[in-house]
Amino acid sequence: MNEDHTSGYVTKNEGHGMPAESNWNDRQQHMIEQRASTKLKSTTTLSTIKKVAVAFLIGRFQPFHNGHKHLIDYGLKYADKVVVLVGSSNKARSVTNPWTYEERKAMIQDTYIQEFNDGKRESPFCVEVEPLPDVPGNDDAWLGNVSGAVHKHNPGNDTIGVIGFKKDDSSYYLDLFVDAEKILLDEGFATLSATEIRDAYFQRAPHFPQHLVPDVVMTHLLQFYTTEDFRYVLEEKEWLDAYKKSWANSPFPPQFVTCDAVCTQMGQVLLVTRGGFPGKGQLALPGGFVEAHKGDSFQNVLYELWEEAGIQDERGRIPRGKLEGFYTGKEQRFDDPSRSVRGYTLTTAFRFKFPKGKKLFSVKGGDDAIDAQWYDISYIKANPHLLFEDHYSILMEML
Repeated sequence: MNEDHTSGYVTKNEGHGMPAESNWNDRQQHMIEQRASTKLKSTTTLSTIKKVAVAFLIGRFQPFHNGHKHLIDYGLKYADKVVVLVGSSNKARSVTNPWTYEERKAMIQDTYIQEFNDGKRESPFCVEVEPLPDVPGNDDAWLGNVSGAVHKHNPGNDTIGVIGFKKDDSSYYLDLFVDAEKILLDEGFATLSATEIRDAYFQRAPHFPQHLVPDVVMTHLLQFYTTEDFRYVLEEKEWLDAYKKSWANSPFPPQFVTCDAVCTQMGQVLLVTRGGFPGKGQLALPGGFVEAHKGDSFQNVLYELWEEAGIQDERGRIPRGKLEGFYTGKEQRFDDPSRSVRGYTLTTAFRFKFPKGKKLFSVKGGDDAIDAQWYDISYIKANPHLLFEDHYSILMEML
C-alpha cells in the first residue's frame, strides 16, 4: 500500500513539461464540455428578482469551475456584493475534499482580482469569501454559521439574497432561508460536475479541465499537480478504487459498523495518527471496525482503545477491564450516509474520562495507529481540519 510511485508517476510531453493526454474517456470529456457550453446560457426571468445589497452563494467548490462562476456573475446582477461561503471548510484533505479552504478561497478571489486587473470589474472586492464549516445533523447551528458569515458584510441588516439552483435533494437548504430574496437559475442550468472534474484530474496522467474552469483556476490546478498534496490525494483515490472494487460484485452495497473512543484527561483529548488510507497521517479518535468475535460495540471499543493507544498509568499498561471503569456512560450513534468515503459507515462513539492527577497517562500508538498523543482541546478547536473525516464533529458532540 505504501510502495513508492515516484518513478513513472506521470508521463510528460517532451519539450513542454506538461502531462501527456490521459486515457480518460474522450466521449465523457466531450459531454462535460458540451453541457458547460450550452447550459451556462440558460437563466431565469430577470424581472422577477429584486435588487439587494448583499447576496450569498454556498458550495464546496472542489474545484471552483465555470458553473460556479456563472452563478456568482448572475448574482452580481442583483447584488452589490456576493459573499461566497465555502462549505466543508473544517475538513481534512481527502478524495472528496482535495483542496483546503484557503486553497479554494484563493481560486475564487484570484479569479475576480484578475477580472479587475483586466478592466472587467470596477472593484476586486465585489466578491468576498468566508469559511462555512460542516455541522452534520444540526441545521440550526449551520444556519447560524451562515447568518454570522453574511452579517459581517451586511452590517446594516439590509435585505439579502441567496443564489443557487435546485439540482437535486441536496439543494433543500435554499428553502431554509425564508426571508432571503431567491436569486435562482432554472433547472436547465449546469450539470457541470466538480466530481467528474476531480475524477479526470486525479489520475497518473491527469486531464486538465482548461475549458471547464476559469484561467486563473487552471493555473492553480497546474501548480497543485506538482505538489505532494496532489500525490497524497491520488494515492488515496487509488486505494479507495481498489477497496470498492473488492466488494463490487456484492448484490447490495455493504454497510460498515465501527466504534470510536472519545477520551479526555485534564483538558486534553486523546488522538491517534492514522497509519493508512483513508486519512493516512491524519488525527483520529481511537477506534476501528466492530468484529463479532470481540463482542458488542462497547467491547470492541475497549479492545481498540487498549490496542491503539497503549494507555499507561504509574503501574504500567492499563488492562481493558480497568479502562471500562473510566467509561462515563455516554454513547452516541453517528450514521450520516456521507460521513465516510468508504461507503455507508455507522459508528458509535463512547465517552471516557480519565482522572485528574499530577500528570497525564502516558500513551503510545499501536496496531493501525502510528502515534498516539494528548492534544489540548483548544488547539483542536482551532484546527479542526487536522482530524479525519467527521471525527471533529463527533468530538465536539461528545465533549
